[in-house]
Amino acid sequence: MSGQFFISGTFFFFFLILFREKIKQLKNLSTTLLQYHASESQYFVKKIFWSRFHCEYIILYGKISRINESVSVILLATETVAKSAIMTSCVFYSQQIKMVESNTFLVAILIIVFLYVNIMYMCIAILPKYNEQCLQSILRWLIRLQWRHKFSNVQSKQSTFYARIVQRIRWRQTLKSNLFIQATVNNRLGFTCGHMFHINKFKFTELIMLNIPYILMLYKHVTR
Repeated sequence: MSGQFFISGTFFFFFLILFREKIKQLKNLSTTLLQYHASESQYFVKKIFWSRFHCEYIILYGKISRINESVSVILLATETVAKSAIMTSCVFYSQQIKMVESNTFLVAILIIVFLYVNIMYMCIAILPKYNEQCLQSILRWLIRLQWRHKFSNVQSKQSTFYARIVQRIRWRQTLKSNLFIQATVNNRLGFTCGHMFHINKFKFTELIMLNIPYILMLYKHVTR
């Protein structure tokens, strides 16, 4: 049982590393959008956004979403196992008169299980962090782009058919970009602990802050 848990956890860690590197690449790509100046062609900037970032982000989100359908229940189980392990180790250690190799090994294994699950949660919490940074870069780029289009429309006096077509294309692309950002914000990228909560840096910090006093209170209670 422990061997299967370790092998499954190792494979899941491997996927987490791949997803982390992929979302990091997308974060760097979204940052490059802000490096283009007004004098440069917006055609290439939009091509970078729709051909690379948009498509790769959708593929990454689809993969994580499919894996999360199976892993979310397992993550809930591992969280329960981790809390049970640290509680058992706390009670077991407090009741020992003398620590020998056997009971020391057992306590160490239970603590390792608890730390293993928390490290896994920490790696999972990195994905929403990078996703948030991507969205912030894209939002800043869209605000800058839309302001530039609005300013150019005020300054331009052209009313030709070609100018109207270009303006319609711009508004269509702007609408698609805004809808993509809105959908991305609503569909949170990452993993969930069952149906309880979405794992992000705030929830991970909350779990740590709750576990530490809980362990100390339990140890103080059983040693009375």
